[in-house]
Amino acid sequence: MSLIKFKIEGFHCEACVKVAKMKLGKLTDVSELEINSDGKGKIVSAREIGISEINQALLETGYKAELS
Repeated sequence: MSLIKFKIEGFHCEACVKVAKMKLGKLTDVSELEINSDGKGKIVSAREIGISEINQALLETGYKAELS
């Protein structure tokens, strides 16, 4: 299992969280996904997921993630 913690900039409301969860939930092998309204999140997966893959998934949303 792999764990990555990140922070997404630009969140304003719960709809922002919902959109980000929808996009990141489509990544393969994700077993756990948490994101709060402050943009702090974590992904647990069966494989290693990097910050570039997270940002690629978020590309259409306009959000950008950084490691935390």
